[in-house]
Amino acid sequence: MTDLSSALPGTWIIKGTTFPMWTSGKRLSPAITYTLKQSNPLKFFDLVTYTNKNKIKEIKGIDHFREGQFVWRGNGILKLLKSKWEVIFINDDLLIIQFQSSLVTPSGLDILTRKEHPDFDVKKYVENNLPGLNLTEEMLESVEWL
Repeated sequence: MTDLSSALPGTWIIKGTTFPMWTSGKRLSPAITYTLKQSNPLKFFDLVTYTNKNKIKEIKGIDHFREGQFVWRGNGILKLLKSKWEVIFINDDLLIIQFQSSLVTPSGLDILTRKEHPDFDVKKYVENNLPGLNLTEEMLESVEWL
């Protein structure tokens, strides 16, 4: 398993997703920035940014690594919410996460890159490398490319 404490930190731009919040067309340019808070047990500060009506919006939370997956809890009023997610693939340029359904969200998949404009065609790369990315055709069926 990749050392997530060194591989995950930084900003990742969502390029493909099944998450309705990103596929509705109302919230644009979603990105997630992970900042290492603690190595043992592994914990990240999680900052989601997106644009809505020409304003940058933020969602803040903390990700705790437990039993092979992360448990996200929001800050402030969002502290009532939690969701579970896991990294199914990561390298220097590409991150694929799978999340479970929660009280307010369905289960799904996010495909993210380090760069806004990566040096490769993300959709084509993913479609041509499914087994190596721990994905199946069924998992990609409802992914919308942003």
